[in-house]
Amino acid sequence: MGIREEVVDALQHEGRPHVDHNGRTWEMTLESDECSSIMDGDDGDWFGQLEWVDDRNDYPRRPHGFNGRARKLGPNQGHEAVWWQPPADVADDQLNAMAATISDILSFGYVGVVVTCDHYTASILGIEPFPDAEMIRATVEDLVIDVLAEIETAAIARARETFTLADAIR
Repeated sequence: MGIREEVVDALQHEGRPHVDHNGRTWEMTLESDECSSIMDGDDGDWFGQLEWVDDRNDYPRRPHGFNGRARKLGPNQGHEAVWWQPPADVADDQLNAMAATISDILSFGYVGVVVTCDHYTASILGIEPFPDAEMIRATVEDLVIDVLAEIETAAIARARETFTLADAIR
């Protein structure tokens, strides 16, 4: 088993540091992602359209441009509700699951996965809340690869400095 597989297998559970066979300490954490918001466009339109509506004192009206597939999600974050217009390419049998995911994102926000090894860190933000084990494993694997590349780059830079210093002494 290589170092990547060893670390990925060991980091499946948040908060359990792992010391690899080289003596480096690895850790994975899930953190709240304060930078990503589905209401800011979320780097794409996989979710369709969302619009905050304050209809506490009025009959709920579908926002302009939203059709019969639109749903009211909420209330979320206080008394306001969010209307959701699903994308046209999403099948009707997928709407309940997608609405639940969007409601979770609106209520809890996104999370980020952070992998740290000694003083090297890599992270991926904008992950749906409550990621499953498969998503965490795939994300951790990507991040371990990134951290190992940082470690290798730093080792190469230190070796160059050593050789440059040795050449200067001669």
